[in-house]
Amino acid sequence: MAHSSDRRHFLLSTLGAAAYATPAAGFLLNGCKSVNRPGMPDGSFSSDDAPVAVPSNINIRKSATDPSNAKNMELYRKGVAAMKAIPFPLKIDGADTNWWVAHADIHDKFCSHRNWFFLPWHRGYLHHFEKVIREFCGDPSFALPYWDWSDDRSIPQPFLTGDVASNALFNASRKVTELPDITLQSIKKENIQILIEKPQFATFGGGESHHPRPKSTTDLLGAMGPLEAGPHNNVHATILGDMGDMTSPLDPIFWLHHCNIDRLWSVWAASRTFNNQDSLPSDKKGQVPDAVDKHPELNRDYWLNHKIGGYYSVTKEGDTFKATPAEMTVREVYDAIQLGIAYQPYKSPSPVAPHSPAIVAEVAKPEAGTPKVTGPVTAPVTPPTQAATPPVPASVIATPEPAPPSLTPANAPVIPAPVTIHGIEKRWKAVKKNIAALKARVKKSFGLATVGPVTIAIPASRELNDALIDAALQRKELYDVTLCMTVSNIPFPKAPKAELLFYMNSTSSTGEATSPNFIGSMGFFGHRHGGATVDTIFDLVPTVKKLTKARDFPFDTSGRDFKPLIISAVWKSNQENDDLGGLTISLEHFVIGDPAKTKNPPRI
Repeated sequence: MAHSSDRRHFLLSTLGAAAYATPAAGFLLNGCKSVNRPGMPDGSFSSDDAPVAVPSNINIRKSATDPSNAKNMELYRKGVAAMKAIPFPLKIDGADTNWWVAHADIHDKFCSHRNWFFLPWHRGYLHHFEKVIREFCGDPSFALPYWDWSDDRSIPQPFLTGDVASNALFNASRKVTELPDITLQSIKKENIQILIEKPQFATFGGGESHHPRPKSTTDLLGAMGPLEAGPHNNVHATILGDMGDMTSPLDPIFWLHHCNIDRLWSVWAASRTFNNQDSLPSDKKGQVPDAVDKHPELNRDYWLNHKIGGYYSVTKEGDTFKATPAEMTVREVYDAIQLGIAYQPYKSPSPVAPHSPAIVAEVAKPEAGTPKVTGPVTAPVTPPTQAATPPVPASVIATPEPAPPSLTPANAPVIPAPVTIHGIEKRWKAVKKNIAALKARVKKSFGLATVGPVTIAIPASRELNDALIDAALQRKELYDVTLCMTVSNIPFPKAPKAELLFYMNSTSSTGEATSPNFIGSMGFFGHRHGGATVDTIFDLVPTVKKLTKARDFPFDTSGRDFKPLIISAVWKSNQENDDLGGLTISLEHFVIGDPAKTKNPPRI
C-alpha cells in the first residue's frame, strides 16, 4: 500500500508544480484529492467540463541514466534474460522460439510506421511488453526506463558492459555506441523544442491512413510526421545492426528508444491541452469540404475507434507463462495517464560534450562538408538581395513573442495532464465557441521533374502570399496557423544513414544547424511497407518566422508583386544520390481563428 501511496504523492507533487498551476478549478484525483487544471484564457470553464477521475495504478517511467532508477534497470536485465531463456508457448511461422524473439516478430509483422497510427501502436506495444517484463522479472512495480538521447548521446552504460553471454542487455550488432553529432541535428534539444510546438497532430505524429499497415491498393497510406522522420529514424539508422531493421526489438535499447519517443508524445499532448489547444487529429466533419478532402471518413473518430494489435497478454500459471493475442483501440491508449503511464523528467548532472562516435564496426563515413544544391532549377529564380527588399510595414513584422518554456525538469510538461479524451473534447469544444471554423485556404500540389538535388519555384499567387504572411504573423492567443508541406514519392535510399534535407528560399544550403532557411530533414528506417517510396509532412510556419526575423521574406510585402516560394531538396550522407525526380510537394494552409481580428493585421 505504501508503494501506491508514494505514486499518488509523486503525481500530486508533479502536477501541482508551477508549470501547471493556474487559478482555475481543480479536478478529482482518486475520488478525494484534486490538482490544478488549466481553464480558458480568462480563467473560466465550460459548464459541461466535469471532474475526471485518475487511476491509482500510475507507473512512473524514469530515465535510464537517473541513479534512482538503478533497480528498474536491473529488473529489466533480469526480465530480458528470462525472456531469452524461456520458450514461447506458441509457434511463430510454424517454428519454436523464445519470448524475446516472439516480441521482435510482433514488430516485424504488425508495427505501424509512416502514418498517424505510429505513436498509438507503439504505445500499446510498450504497454504490453512492460507487463511481460513484470511477469518475467517477478516485480509488479517495474516500469520501463527511457533513454533521453538529447540529454545523453551515449547508449546507457548497462547496455555496453560484458558480452551477450554475461549481459542480457548487450547487443553485438550495434555499429555505434555514441550518437554522432554531425548527422543527428534532429535530436538536439532546440530542435526537440520546435517539435513540441507543432500545432497539429499531423505535423507532429503523422498523417491520415486507413490502417496501421496497408491492406489494399485503395488504402490511403498516410505520411510520416517529423517526430518519426527525424529523431526516431535517425537514432535507428545511426545505431544500425539489429536496430536498423524491422526486427529492431531484438536489441534491448529499442524499448528505451521508443519510451523516449512516447515520452515526447506525452510532452506534446500535455503542452497542447494545457494551452486549451486540440491534441487530437483534426476532426474534419463540417470543416473541410468533401470536394477538397478525398477521404472525409478519416476523422478523429475513425482514428480513436480503430483497433491496433499484434500484441500478447501474458499470464503465469505455476511456472508456465501463457500468451494470448491482444489488441486495443487507439482510444484506450491515447491518454497516457488513463493507461497508467507517466514520465519523470531528469537531466544528467554533467552534459556530454560533442564527440566522435565510438566505432564498433566499420561504418561508411558521411560526405565531407556541407551539402550543396547543385541540380537544375525547374524555374528561373533570382533570390532578392537585401538592397532590393522593399520597406516592410510595421504591421507585417510580428510582435516578438515570449520565448516558449524550455524542456527543463523544472517546467517541462513531461507528466501528462490526467484528462480523459472525453474531457479534452469538451474543453476543445468550449475553445471553439470563440473562434472561426477550420478553413482550408491553400491546397495545391507541385511536382518536381528533375533528378538528384532539386529546387522548385512554386508559382506566385495572392493566395500563397497571404498564407505565408499569416504564418509570419501568427498570434497564438487569437488564431493558430498551419502551413503544411507534404512531400510524396520519396525513394527509399540505398545508403542506410542517408538523410533528405529541405530548405526554403535558398538554392544552396548553408547547414541545418544554423540556416534560417532550413525546413527539416527525414531519416529512413526499416523496409518499405508495401511501396518503394514514402511520404512525410513538414510544418513551414517555423521556417517562415525565422526568415521573417532574418528579413529574408518569402512573401511580397508591397501587396503587388508576389514572389514564388522556393523549396530545395538535397540528399545528405548518400553517396548513391538516389533519384528524386518523382517528388511531389503539396501545400495545405489551415487557419483556426481569424487573423483579421489581430491588433496588427497584415497590409496586402
